[in-house]
Amino acid sequence: MPSQSSFSVAAVPAACPVNRSKTRELLVRGAPAFLATSAFVTVMVTHLVDFGADDLRVRVLNANSDSSWSHVLIAAVLVVATAVGVIGVRRAQRQRELWTISAAILGLLSISELSSLHAKIDQMSWGKLVYAPILLALVACLWRVSDGSRFRLLVRAGLGTLVLSFAIHVLGPHVVHVLGYGYSSWAYQIKVGLKQATELAGWLLLVLGVIGLIFTRSA
Repeated sequence: MPSQSSFSVAAVPAACPVNRSKTRELLVRGAPAFLATSAFVTVMVTHLVDFGADDLRVRVLNANSDSSWSHVLIAAVLVVATAVGVIGVRRAQRQRELWTISAAILGLLSISELSSLHAKIDQMSWGKLVYAPILLALVACLWRVSDGSRFRLLVRAGLGTLVLSFAIHVLGPHVVHVLGYGYSSWAYQIKVGLKQATELAGWLLLVLGVIGLIFTRSA
């Protein structure tokens, strides 16, 4: 007759696949947050190192430059987001109009980021405000589309981070100047890093969340 210890040993292998499955699920759920956090930290570090060590002469590290790695990556993520939005429209069995509006907005933002349009808007004192209704429409559409999905928190975290980034873009320069800091101050450059870091992190969270939406259930 088998001893009690033999039964205990035999029971262990049965539990192992469950534990491995839970571990994989935790890793998958934590991956977007890790990726976004890593991007945020990298933008901040590279920009501030460029400012402190070389007075922003290395354009690829300068978060305020169109040639920076973060700008290029944001443009690439927006192109991917647009493609994902188009797939969402094609796969949608309901809420097709919300997916269509979202894809159109993402496409418009991609064009703006890839062209000189956003640079011209940035030169205006409150130019970024033209993006306010566009961003609000995107938030409204994807907020509703994500209802009932297990990826809704990821999508909404991305949207919330983008709203924060937009606020820093619009209000940040004016707040810093009111506080008496100029462009060459650490305070201003921290603001630059923050607005770019939150934008990149927000788009990464959002595009990963939307990918989850369209490939895990019918929209």
